[in-house]
Amino acid sequence: MTEETPTNSENVHFKNCLERFEKMLRRNERYFFDTNDFEELLNYYISVNDNGKALKVASCAIDQHPYSVLFIIRKAQLLSASNQQDKALAVISKAESLDPSNTELYITKGSIYSQMGMYTKSIECYNDAIKKADDPDDIYLCIAFEYENMSDYYTAIRYLKKALQINPENEAALYEMAFCHEMQSTHEEAVKDFNNFIEEHPYSASGWYNLGLSYAKLDQDEKAIQAYDYAITIDDKFASAYFNKANSLANLEKFSEAITVYEETFKCEQPDSTAHYYIGECYERLEDDDNALKHYKMALKIDSEYPDALFGMAMVLERKGMDFESSGYIKKAISFDETNADFWHFYGDLLLKTGFVPDAEFAYAKTVTLSPENVDAWVDLAHLRFEHESKIAGFETVAEGIKTNPGAVELYFKMAAILLAMGKQNDAMEVLRTAMEIDATRFQLLFDFYPEASKISAVIDLIEAYK
Repeated sequence: MTEETPTNSENVHFKNCLERFEKMLRRNERYFFDTNDFEELLNYYISVNDNGKALKVASCAIDQHPYSVLFIIRKAQLLSASNQQDKALAVISKAESLDPSNTELYITKGSIYSQMGMYTKSIECYNDAIKKADDPDDIYLCIAFEYENMSDYYTAIRYLKKALQINPENEAALYEMAFCHEMQSTHEEAVKDFNNFIEEHPYSASGWYNLGLSYAKLDQDEKAIQAYDYAITIDDKFASAYFNKANSLANLEKFSEAITVYEETFKCEQPDSTAHYYIGECYERLEDDDNALKHYKMALKIDSEYPDALFGMAMVLERKGMDFESSGYIKKAISFDETNADFWHFYGDLLLKTGFVPDAEFAYAKTVTLSPENVDAWVDLAHLRFEHESKIAGFETVAEGIKTNPGAVELYFKMAAILLAMGKQNDAMEVLRTAMEIDATRFQLLFDFYPEASKISAVIDLIEAYK
């Protein structure tokens, strides 16, 4: 039996203690408890999220043991958790005079100021705590959090490095350092920092893992994979390292290898919906739709409201010619994520394919509203309006798209095609000239949009001149 496992007699004692305390509250009487009993009662009520009773325990404990700083600190923490920060500060000030060397006291005070948004005051308290602490790495971490709250990620990193100098095994500090670099998009600096850390601590699985993440942010997936491999060598149950290694393999289009590595995560932890979804994506890229469907279904069995897996199902089913079934899945995906432009764009394509033109127009319009930079959606919307409403509606739509995406050559070729179809050859030639100046290599788009253009000599001459 370990020390943490309570004996039967201890269980009986606590049960009696709990009954006495509850009885005392019901009768509004006063019973005596020693400090150990009060500690156990506090821990129990906190564990069952009964802050009201926990506060009553703390208050009784302070009444009976007024010189025990522990109960004063706990009461302040409970008040702060109940959004009574001013009262919490008043309580904690009492403890300062009783035990001015108590580190937890200053940490608690710093935490209260942090909850109040007074980050500078919070840092002052944490600095006071550092002066009294034997191992202040977690306090440096707290200070880093406050600088993060102030969006000063550069200074936060400085304090995280201090925490790691004291305790290289402080994994929270490593992950926060990665977060701060990500918030600043300083990925090269992140690689440098994690390489420096690994030089001193080569057996840190978390250090290698975060180095891998940093390389991945720079699209250096080969180096990322090497870093993840070191992390896995040190800790062969490191599920996140397997998962991100698989992501990098997929980025390199090594889909079969990626699938194998994603499946390694299932040996380390319970299979989750995200891993099954990514495996499904890899099978899609391998044009193995049956296995893609299988894993999308597995993802949905774990999480029936996973929008991306629903979207994956919809796309595969549409390719299989099962448009009705596909429609059900894409509608469900949209119901869980109405702001995903890709979902709406696919839905518009499916609706147009199945003859629901007004609904398709709504879906395309929704797409460009959510994602104005989606050039393909502007082209699709312009084409639909040109074909099913009026040539003018098509022209106006593509013109609106150009306002939002002035460098999108597809839209200029589309506008030139529409103008040619409207018989406005001179205007079309001006637009075509602009398109060729942007990117002359994509002239085939004009013929895709308006095949008759290939029979117009002026168009051919202009294209040849730019080619």
